[in-house]
Amino acid sequence: ARLYSTQDFGFKFWLKQFLSRPGIEEKVAASYSHVPQMPMCSIWDTPAWQSLGGFCTTPGNLTFSYYIDWFNPYLNKIAGKHASCGAIVLFCLNLPDEMQRLPENVFFSGITPPPKELNVDSETIDALVEPIVARLQCAFDDGLEVPTFLHPEGTDIHVGVFPLIGDLLAIRKAIGFAGVGARHLCHCHLKKDEIDSLYWQTWRWREKADVKASEGDEMNQP
Repeated sequence: ARLYSTQDFGFKFWLKQFLSRPGIEEKVAASYSHVPQMPMCSIWDTPAWQSLGGFCTTPGNLTFSYYIDWFNPYLNKIAGKHASCGAIVLFCLNLPDEMQRLPENVFFSGITPPPKELNVDSETIDALVEPIVARLQCAFDDGLEVPTFLHPEGTDIHVGVFPLIGDLLAIRKAIGFAGVGARHLCHCHLKKDEIDSLYWQTWRWREKADVKASEGDEMNQP
């Protein structure tokens, strides 16, 4: 048993602070009316952003990126102790790119307990992200009544999450996939001994049922 620090109930309070700052709502509003252009200059221009359809162009909807990665709180691994903590951070993609990752614009959702990095079994990573995901799901389905600078009486805010950001190791742990050394090294049906196949037209994506069927087998791979 280890202490897990998370702002499970703090997201709505953070949104109130975030949207009560003068000028933030105007910056966010620019994402609703943005016309995609080429070459792509921001995530607003990408096909992935456009694939969310009307959600990204509806005022009051906010899209966040879910970032997770692990770090050594003692900094220098060679000279000092070696431990691992994981940071779970949300940042608002409706802001212009240069503002998205500023400390005042990110929500520090949780920090995984040291001293070891989490593995992919369901008793660890799932238990830590479940309360965060549950809160975000409610914010997507039901919305949150949040007072803002332009609407001090409160306005309805819906929250979506896309994409998941991290290195390959962190992403696979966050979504419950096996590591990069597993037999199924990708989200498609390619296996490790087919890694040299570069004909992407022949790659077939694995559906949810395929992933669940091979889950136990993958977890036993090195």
